[in-house]
Amino acid sequence: MTGLIALDVFISLIFIYLLYSLWATAIVESIAALFGSRAKNLLAGINRMLADDAGWFKFSIVGLFYTKPKGELMNAFYKHPSIKYLGGNGINKAPSYIKPERFGSVIIDILSQGGYQEDSDNIKASLKVGPEFNVAELEEDKAELQADIEELNYEIKELEDKKATSEEIEALKIELEVQQGALERANTSITIVNSLNDSDQVVGIPSIEKETLYQLAFLWKQASGDVARFKLFIEDWFNDQMDRIGGWYKRKIQYLTFVVGLIIALAFGVDTIGIAEMLMENDGIREMFVTNAENLSKQYSDVNELSKDTEALQNSISEYNMVFSSMKNKSGNKGIYFLGCLITAFALSLGAPFWFDLLNKLVKIRSSLRIPSSESEKETNRKTSDNHPKNAVA
Repeated sequence: MTGLIALDVFISLIFIYLLYSLWATAIVESIAALFGSRAKNLLAGINRMLADDAGWFKFSIVGLFYTKPKGELMNAFYKHPSIKYLGGNGINKAPSYIKPERFGSVIIDILSQGGYQEDSDNIKASLKVGPEFNVAELEEDKAELQADIEELNYEIKELEDKKATSEEIEALKIELEVQQGALERANTSITIVNSLNDSDQVVGIPSIEKETLYQLAFLWKQASGDVARFKLFIEDWFNDQMDRIGGWYKRKIQYLTFVVGLIIALAFGVDTIGIAEMLMENDGIREMFVTNAENLSKQYSDVNELSKDTEALQNSISEYNMVFSSMKNKSGNKGIYFLGCLITAFALSLGAPFWFDLLNKLVKIRSSLRIPSSESEKETNRKTSDNHPKNAVA
């Protein structure tokens, strides 16, 4: 096999890989949209952050089709109104994208639920890095408030008996309402704190698993107890995780593309080994593929432009499906046929952009070689060289 034939076979195979990888990608994108795979991948990533180990299958291709929140903190996060209403209705309710600022705000809000007045004290108690809720102190506060309320009631009664001015009585009533509100809050705090269970976790505040608790406590320590800085550190943590989540999604999609590519190859006989043999033996088919590849390279500037020309792609693929199906496993060797389909599936999983760029480079190399593509062209070149002999060296 001459060098030009080998190059033409390679160009033809790359051209085939390009068309079928675009087809496989379209199928994969439809599947991902149907199952809400981006949202499920994001959920698996946040599961890894907030629920320690989220399960191996959520990081495999299975995670594109099924995953759910794990643990109390994850459930509280996804049920929070700021997250819940980012998603849609129906099967795929989870959002496919969450801003770091929103993530940080929701985590702060969840950790701030508790019996203390200040968010920082509630966060410390939730992360177990500060003093626990002190029921005795809350009971003392409650007793003082009750005493103040009794005293205010007594003063109001005295003023009413003395027929004091309405302004004086109204001022005391306003102060009484303030104290009663404080007493109500104190009662609520005591109720929450008294609901401690065996694991020292406040009912109503989600439990935090060991590794997540350590990470959040570490970020709180870095923030030196400042809530605003703590939120920024949480956002940075989320951004770092998002980079990994994006990488997971690309790998999962690549695995899914491989599976779809293998199904396509087996169904339509897109067997790399068999096609390569056909291209080496059949000059006409090889030239047809090379010509189509060159035309494609000239017509489209990038792979996105090519992918938008769906009608041309469908026609080409339909035509080639008939060609490949007609020569499906002609050798009769099932092992070689399956190996050829595996090679095709792996090639398709590399993606259309890879093959488009490589095709353009090889087409340019072929054009620069200026090797005659037909016998008539060879004869013309021979006659030209005979009519213009090289000068002899003196």
